[in-house]
Amino acid sequence: MKSSLLRETNQDSNWVSASPNGSNHETACADVMDALPIRAIVHLSVIDWQTDAVDDEEASPDGRHLRVKVQKEVRGDLVGESIEDLRMSIIDRADADSHVRFEAIERLMIRIGDRSGGFEVRRSGVICECGQEVSVSHIVVGSGIGVLDGMVGEARLIENAAGTDTLELTYRLLPMQ
Repeated sequence: MKSSLLRETNQDSNWVSASPNGSNHETACADVMDALPIRAIVHLSVIDWQTDAVDDEEASPDGRHLRVKVQKEVRGDLVGESIEDLRMSIIDRADADSHVRFEAIERLMIRIGDRSGGFEVRRSGVICECGQEVSVSHIVVGSGIGVLDGMVGEARLIENAAGTDTLELTYRLLPMQ
């Protein structure tokens, strides 16, 4: 069965929706010259989580530093898998606010019908002691390959309590020469 994406133009916000029904992805992406971005919603489920301590608490006065490799299943408008390289600094001091700083590069490898491609999303931010997160995410310029060659745009991660995160993508495919 060939997966396809539906081109749905929203007149108010000027975006193209990517969904598993309708015309093929090539048709939706060929309209880049219209300057309407493609919008895709994907759900990320953790398959594997491996943590390595970069140093221990006694060796680092500002907290623990961890490197985490996370493998995820990608479902929704794009289907495939991802590998995230996550760096975390856990700051836990009695004389200051405790928090976690993080920096992550996530490589998504996806399939659209019988074609494949991939791209990277970069996230960085801080999670404070109360659990509130402040972060920034974006699609790494120049990281698109295969069917997503020339991909540029924005990414927004919504963390869900159920363990499945939602990634909202708004992107364009620029002509590559």
